Amino acid sequence: MKVIHVCQSADPNVGGSLVVARALAAAQNNAGIDAWVFYLHRSPNDSSAACEPKTRSLGIERAKRYTSGIKELYQAFSAARPDLIHHHDGLLWPRLASGQLGVPLVTHGHLGSPKAYWPGFAQIAHYYARKHTDRLIAMSESVSASWVASGFASERVRLVSHGVDTTRFRARGRAQRDDMLQGIGLDPCRQILLWAGRLDRKTKGLDRLVRVLRLLPDDWSCLVGGDGGDRKWLENTIDAAGMKENSVALLGKLDTPELWFGISDAFLFTSYCETFGLVLLEAAASELPIMAFPCEGGGKQILDILNAEMLADNLDLNLGGKFRDLLERPHTRANRRLIEEQFSWGEAARKTIQVYQELLEERAATDANIHERRSDGHL
Repeated sequence: MKVIHVCQSADPNVGGSLVVARALAAAQNNAGIDAWVFYLHRSPNDSSAACEPKTRSLGIERAKRYTSGIKELYQAFSAARPDLIHHHDGLLWPRLASGQLGVPLVTHGHLGSPKAYWPGFAQIAHYYARKHTDRLIAMSESVSASWVASGFASERVRLVSHGVDTTRFRARGRAQRDDMLQGIGLDPCRQILLWAGRLDRKTKGLDRLVRVLRLLPDDWSCLVGGDGGDRKWLENTIDAAGMKENSVALLGKLDTPELWFGISDAFLFTSYCETFGLVLLEAAASELPIMAFPCEGGGKQILDILNAEMLADNLDLNLGGKFRDLLERPHTRANRRLIEEQFSWGEAARKTIQVYQELLEERAATDANIHERRSDGHL
């Protein structure tokens, strides 16, 4: 069985879809199927993912995606001769190419359906995706419910949680911690709070992050990992607030996020809405206590499972007490064991391969029925 996972690019700024496409394809290859990742575009920020085995970076120009891009992608698919296509992209134009292949199409539900302000382009793309998706792999109940509410048949939804590589995401030693912190000019004797994600105010709650930074205890520093459209806003806000140099470090794009998780003392989660919350699993695997604000979507369930320390949007001035309590939490090792038991890429690979086999068997049965009817002269 050969499957192609379609992802926008190898740029970490595309978000969790890149992490999932890479990790799931790798686990599926380990399980014995031929899984590839095709990146539609190239980016100056592409990570090492673009050079991994069983990947193709097509380099389709964004300006030409609806003209020559569709034909170029179709030709790449045809030459590869896949049995299935697994879309992680959420875009319309790649489906105009994959829909011509005559193979089953799987959509990975990284996001719920867009709000119904018809006829916006996002709604048109989602409508087309619904009509040309044989199975939806939903990462959470909230994603599943959103698609079903938009008109997708519930019997074609399969719930598959994401995993985390616990050999990568784990607590690190003191010497490595000291070297990394000194390398960015921070005192290694300070406690480290980590925030990681796309720098987007609307979804990731950067305003909440700034509120915490204003009340950060004197013996804590915050590392902010990631990049995005609101990076400049965050930089300007931090500068305008006169925050101490030793309090905040903007790390930018993280090529090895597991190292920064592994040397930190706690994790801060500020998203307003998160369809799953993969960073929460990565924090838990790294044995970090988690401090978070209320969140909608699948992230809420993960926060509940991990017993996160919840903050109110109207932060009080006694945040220092919450930070002290956070470090005394006894369950971080238990959280890592829970992640190892319940959230593995191996299990995600097993479940998705079952979905593929189910689709291929349905397609074979349909083809056999058509052949039989033709032989009987009914077609």
